Amino acid sequence: MELLFLVCREGSDLKEYLMPPYKESVKSYVVGTRIEQDDKSVAEELREKVEVHCLLLVRNHYEELKASHIARSWGGRCNHLHIEKTGKDGYELRTYLKIYERHSHSLHWLLHVHVDSYVIVENLRYMVAGLAPTKPLCFHAEHAPYPYAHVGLHKSRDLLLSHGALKALVQTQICMDIAFVMDCLELSGIEGFNHTVESYPVILPYVRANQVHVLDFFLYHLRVYGYVNYQPALPTSAEFHVKALPSNNFLGKQLYGKVRIFCLVLTFPLQYGKVVKAIRNTWARHCNKLLFFSSRTQRIYSNQTIALNVTEGYDILWSKTKAAFKYVYEHHWHEADWFYKADDDTFAIISNMRYMLHNYRPDAPIYFGCNFNRYLKQGYMSGGAGYVLSREALRRFALWGLSSSNCTSSYPSEDYGMGSCLSYCNVTAGDSRDTQGRLRFFPLQIENFLITANRNKEFWIWDFMNYFPEFQGIDCCSSYAISIHYTEYYQMYVFDYLIFKERPYGIRNVHVPLPGLGTIQRNSSSDII
Repeated sequence: MELLFLVCREGSDLKEYLMPPYKESVKSYVVGTRIEQDDKSVAEELREKVEVHCLLLVRNHYEELKASHIARSWGGRCNHLHIEKTGKDGYELRTYLKIYERHSHSLHWLLHVHVDSYVIVENLRYMVAGLAPTKPLCFHAEHAPYPYAHVGLHKSRDLLLSHGALKALVQTQICMDIAFVMDCLELSGIEGFNHTVESYPVILPYVRANQVHVLDFFLYHLRVYGYVNYQPALPTSAEFHVKALPSNNFLGKQLYGKVRIFCLVLTFPLQYGKVVKAIRNTWARHCNKLLFFSSRTQRIYSNQTIALNVTEGYDILWSKTKAAFKYVYEHHWHEADWFYKADDDTFAIISNMRYMLHNYRPDAPIYFGCNFNRYLKQGYMSGGAGYVLSREALRRFALWGLSSSNCTSSYPSEDYGMGSCLSYCNVTAGDSRDTQGRLRFFPLQIENFLITANRNKEFWIWDFMNYFPEFQGIDCCSSYAISIHYTEYYQMYVFDYLIFKERPYGIRNVHVPLPGLGTIQRNSSSDII
């Protein structure tokens, strides 16, 4: 069974390994659901042809709570979800017997999975679509204890049994007296089965309850405008035929030339080596032009950082930002239509930014980001989520703003300084929300917006976004989100993988063509831009 480990230990602080183990704190809350207008025909047909029952055995109240989150997310994509309170040793086999007696007429596969695992059920169906469930087949994955991630603090196992394997187990009478399923599998003559299909991860272990909903958002709601994901063919032995469909970025390629975006990333010397490589290899490869700015000249691969004559520090970030934009105006103003400033802990989806900006003229004095509606009449944009200036906005900033005391003064924060300066230059603070009013620029991790039950209402940022509380759960966040702040460099690789590579099998993104652009040509391949 293919595995993708969501938790990356590289880059974690040493203190994480010195702290005593802790149990995950699980709360009861509802994120909600919404339906995206995607092509789900293959996934829906597979659901009918490959019936997967999923089993969760829970040990305590916390695991019961976590199981309730699973039921409202990936568990709802199983044909049937069984949640059972576990008892003494041997309870697994008695539960298998109960499920077999009640559902043997409809069950093709039984997935017994730990509550700390996240399952992409569509990919599971793809993996077994060419196999005969009547044969005694078994897949299993063992997970060592990882006390800093999950509830149970004990090793776990995910087990997939075909109908034939389940039948052999429950009909082997001696198994009812055996404590461990794996021992019974051996006695029943059922061996682990190595089955190779085109790589499609099925299970992500060590997933917290909050991450369950974040993964759901990334996999089933968030998409890259214009990009249609690759879909491999079903095995020829499958019950019905599905041909391979190539990836397609026809609309994205057109927007790439029509909406040119220059990306300015502010970093500092201590962060340079790891963050520049991650940014360049993930989200920033979609920019038309990219430059990094720091206080020291450094180079990694072909990415040279522009050294600014500034001192590092949050309190003087405004000076660094002004210097960076001044450099870009003097050297690159004619090379782009829009200029996006990001911090080195920001992840951006540049294709979605082009989608938003397509309706605006770069010669209009306007800029976009996450609006903090405080202090200034039109508010100002969060620096952490990043903000994007039109070419005219940059021209006014460089020629009018930098020569005025309104912009040269010291400000307590860079984003307020930029907002104040652009307001003086008569640059409009645009509304970046989508047509449903959902956010596209996120000054915190997505989790903070999806899961309102965990929100600290006293935290200052909610007072700065007092238009936000009308949105609850999944309705907070646009399917064409643009940026996420507080993203560690290793998370950038995960995010990039989830939105470009790891799509649930049989679900193809559908995008509405923009005026002046062509339509998606579904049968031709196209490189990602």
